[in-house]
Formats: sequence, structure tokens, C-alpha cells
Amino acid sequence: MTMRLGLIFAALCVLTVAAGPHGESRGFGDDLDWWNDLDGAIAEMKAQGKPGFVLIHKSWCGACKHLKKSFENGASSPIRNEAENFVMVNLQDDEEPKSPEFSPNGAGYIPRGVFVNSKGEVQPDIVNKFGNSNYPYFYSDSNQIFKMLGFARGIFNDNSEKEL
Repeated sequence: MTMRLGLIFAALCVLTVAAGPHGESRGFGDDLDWWNDLDGAIAEMKAQGKPGFVLIHKSWCGACKHLKKSFENGASSPIRNEAENFVMVNLQDDEEPKSPEFSPNGAGYIPRGVFVNSKGEVQPDIVNKFGNSNYPYFYSDSNQIFKMLGFARGIFNDNSEKEL
């Protein structure tokens, strides 16, 4: 009986690590507080006065799997401090927003990430300056996300008293 309880406890611990208080990491940093519901995340942005980062990916996508692999072995640890300044949104497959604003410049490629202000409005001018300029919302590794969170935090902080 105690062994069975121990196994159940271990399974619950694993599930707790893979899913934060608001959603699942899906392999993109189990220690980050991801949201899997865009509407709920936007409501949180408005309530907390925080901007957001929306990562859109597909379970079958090779580039998305490569990005996910870059989060292994503690790679999300440096991101965690920057992520505290954002509502982090992780949308997969059918959760991809239908609204064209989440595909700036017609960007339909994946994985892509867009920044959203605290009012829930996509900020198409904040692009991945550390990636390929032909695909400005594409992220190929977790380090690019880390650097862009810091860059975007600076933009949002500089504009905190202005309308974004």
C-alpha cells in the first residue's frame, strides 16, 4: 500500500512540474508560468498591467521541435527572471489565434512569437532582432527568446507612461 501511494505521489509530482498554475509548458520550460488560453492570458495582462509574449507552435513542426529541444537542460532558467515581467502564452496546434494581428505581415510560419502590450494589443514593431530578418517573428532557440524578453521589457518600461 505504501509503495502504491509513493508511486501515485511521484506521478503527481511529475504532472505538477509539467503544468504550471495556468497551463502546460509542452516542453518549453517547465519552470515557466505558461498560459494556454489566450483570452485568459489577455485578461491577466490587463489585470496585472503586464505585457505578454505569445509563442505559437505546432506539435508536428520540425522547427518547433528544434526550439523545444533548446529549452532542455535548464535553458529556461535565465528566461525565468525575464518572464516574470510578462504573461507568457504557449499556444499549440488548434489554439493558434485566428485573428490576423497574431500573424503580423502575413507571417504564417512557425514557431513564431509576438509581443502584446498590457491592453492585449499585438506590437508588430517588436521583432526578433537576433534571428533571420526575413522571418522577424521566428525564434530558433531559447536564447533568442531570452534576449528578446529583455529587449522588449526595455521598450515596455520606456513606454510605460505613453500609450503603446
